[in-house]
Amino acid sequence: QNVIFGAYTNHNLIGILSLKHDIGGTALIDWLVIDVHYRKSGVGTQLLKKAEQWALSHTIHYVYLYTENKRNIDFYTKRGFRVVGVMRNSAFGEDEHILEKQLRSKPFEEIFK
Repeated sequence: QNVIFGAYTNHNLIGILSLKHDIGGTALIDWLVIDVHYRKSGVGTQLLKKAEQWALSHTIHYVYLYTENKRNIDFYTKRGFRVVGVMRNSAFGEDEHILEKQLRSKPFEEIFK
């Protein structure tokens, strides 16, 4: 299941976040893209918060993502993510950093049924 969240101003799309529901109460943040004119205005943070709220309401306790852009690491770590690894020489020869965030301390019981 994929879910896409959008941020708008005056009916214009200025940001998107794509979340892919994975197995066992986990989800991949596949894309977070903000229009260059709206970066550093809180749009990305609000999209992350909305996605995390949705995830928790759908028995997702853990989200993760990959980024090859080092400046993105600072953005995510300031919002509670932590770097858990690097895939060296990954797609197109880039190093991809793996980040995770625990949305709650343990999985939802429902995922085991």
